[in-house]
Amino acid sequence: FQPIGFDGSYFDGQNYTILGLNINRTDTEIALFSNISSNSIVRNVAIDIASITNNSSYILPGITGILASTNEGIVSNVAVSGSVSHNASKGGYSGGLVGFNTGTITKSSSSALVYVQFSDNSESIIGGLIGYSNGIVNNSYSSGNLTDSSTPPVQTTCGGLIGVLDYNSLPTSATYATGNIECDFPST
Repeated sequence: FQPIGFDGSYFDGQNYTILGLNINRTDTEIALFSNISSNSIVRNVAIDIASITNNSSYILPGITGILASTNEGIVSNVAVSGSVSHNASKGGYSGGLVGFNTGTITKSSSSALVYVQFSDNSESIIGGLIGYSNGIVNNSYSSGNLTDSSTPPVQTTCGGLIGVLDYNSLPTSATYATGNIECDFPST
């Protein structure tokens, strides 16, 4: 499955479910949508029993999630389940819903297992919902488990909800995480 670029579009899933999405690639951006651009909206959809695997061997770090690698737009009322597995020589960003967020995520959730295994001297960031966020996150949660099986000297920062919440981000509200974390450097 080739991830979809989503630029300047509106996607309303009308509360339907995408069942059994399976992506196993060696690119740097692995998800249903490779990028949700700043003028795009994705809403009202569930993605259940997804299996997203990134086996990237590129020089650049990978960005992996079930819904999107990167979100710059608006994601609302989206739920995902299944697994995200990021196995690479370089570090990267991995999240159950989105790997890297600079947009708005609201009323969304992930119960996905997020698993990473890196082997190079690199840094990686994983979160139950979002790997890295410099955006807005409201009324959202994660209940999936996180596991880091990287080989030292890799440094992985993990967060139950968000791996790293940038200090320039707007405050999050009404968010929580309940999954277990097995990681070198738990953050939230």
